[in-house]
Amino acid sequence: MNSIVDRILGWDPADAPVDLSNEGIAGLREAADELRDEPSGADLFVAMWIAQTLVCDEALIYFLSVAEDPGMLAEMTRVIAACPRTQVPLSLPVTMLQIAARKGLHPITRAKALQGVLYLVQSGPSAMRRLQAHLLELEFDDDQTYLAHAANIMGFVLSHVEDNELLGHLHGLLQIPGARAEAAVALGQLSLAAGIADPDGP
Repeated sequence: MNSIVDRILGWDPADAPVDLSNEGIAGLREAADELRDEPSGADLFVAMWIAQTLVCDEALIYFLSVAEDPGMLAEMTRVIAACPRTQVPLSLPVTMLQIAARKGLHPITRAKALQGVLYLVQSGPSAMRRLQAHLLELEFDDDQTYLAHAANIMGFVLSHVEDNELLGHLHGLLQIPGARAEAAVALGQLSLAAGIADPDGP
């Protein structure tokens, strides 16, 4: 068994996360391959995430690229949200957007990857622009579960940036039965926010 896997499996939640700051990329990638479908994979991701070393960041990006289980992506996204970092490599949101774009994956896997990007847009304007581009490229014949999640993300993005093309795309989701409710809620929230910001408007 990989020594990193052995340490992760032997970890006690009452203790501090396993210190991976001195581990090499080969061992970390091997551990990711071994644990990508296991509950302990989430503990490995936590340890990589908080290490904040170049090697661990490279390894966690690899981990993301091979983890296809919806539950694992949900845990990874939860960690990213619960333990925010001031700096993350641009390759991280890029990798998560690549996962979100893979139509062959489970729609919840894709949705959780997209949600993860939402938590990472503070890493810089480039991440936000890439998120906008992904949302604009969505096709209305995509999986409706995924489109419903995307409608929520569109609403968030539009609450922070002005993008008429993306707004039109969100309106278009009103025609998709599986995404109609989420699109309507997002548009309603945007309309309400606009009314509050400009109470004397038309």
